[in-house]
Amino acid sequence: MTVKELINSGPLMVDWERVSRKSPSLFMLAESIKKDGLINPIQVRDGKILDGIHRLLVLWLMGYEGEVPVVEV
Repeated sequence: MTVKELINSGPLMVDWERVSRKSPSLFMLAESIKKDGLINPIQVRDGKILDGIHRLLVLWLMGYEGEVPVVEV
């Protein structure tokens, strides 16, 4: 499977227990988003993400389907 195929297949079942051990910062971000929502918008310029790639990744891993605040900078 290619990276593109894997990403286009949608969020996978995430072993959040393993994420908490191996990538604690992503786990803590996911927990924060679950608790408080997305506090800071994703920043884009000319269609490219400047800030917020980890937030976007975590939202995707969580299977989030709602609106995501985005600000053009």
